[in-house]
Amino acid sequence: MRRWSRLPEQIKLLSDIISLHQPPATILDIGCDRAPFLDEARRFGYQVVGVEPSESARKDAVKIGIPVVPNLDEITQPIDIAVLWHSLEHTGDPLAMLESIHSLLTSDGIIAIRVPDFGSLWSRLLKHRWIWFQPENHCYHFTVQSLKNVVERAGFDVITIRSQRPSNGLTLKAGTVAMKSFGKYMGEKTSLKRRLAILYQYLTGIEVYVIARKVNTKR
Repeated sequence: MRRWSRLPEQIKLLSDIISLHQPPATILDIGCDRAPFLDEARRFGYQVVGVEPSESARKDAVKIGIPVVPNLDEITQPIDIAVLWHSLEHTGDPLAMLESIHSLLTSDGIIAIRVPDFGSLWSRLLKHRWIWFQPENHCYHFTVQSLKNVVERAGFDVITIRSQRPSNGLTLKAGTVAMKSFGKYMGEKTSLKRRLAILYQYLTGIEVYVIARKVNTKR
């Protein structure tokens, strides 16, 4: 159900990647969960590999033929595109992580990152009640400027960076279709509380999105 609801979002992200680096190419997804994004990416002709610390998620990814390892250190092949979809904020040392990715990327490699926007209006209004203020899960919170700073310091030139709402109208419609379909055919009912939580995230979940290209000399 979650995968269906996120399909428009994933297609939009893939369109951004395709505009900069078409297949054949290899995409690395760090914090890939059960690899739904990589599954879509390989349908467009990309080679894919993931990093995911959760053993159960890795097993599910392997079941559908996607190679996933628990640590970035186990990635040995050259990577053309690296993505971190809401995973960099879980990292204890973001700069070290980005520098490791820099070393894996090919000479014209691309990195794409999404993190909660701690500087967004909703974050400032709701403070500790903001949906993505999660100090128990997130080691760092980023603003547009702080994310730009760490990406450039790691040796990348920023192509685009913006604050955005990841869940658009299409995503909301897709989520509604997913809930109705799984409710009718699979008996998976969605509680009112869950429906309200989805709407709350749609309204207040603002992120920072950056795409950057590797440069061979770090700043």
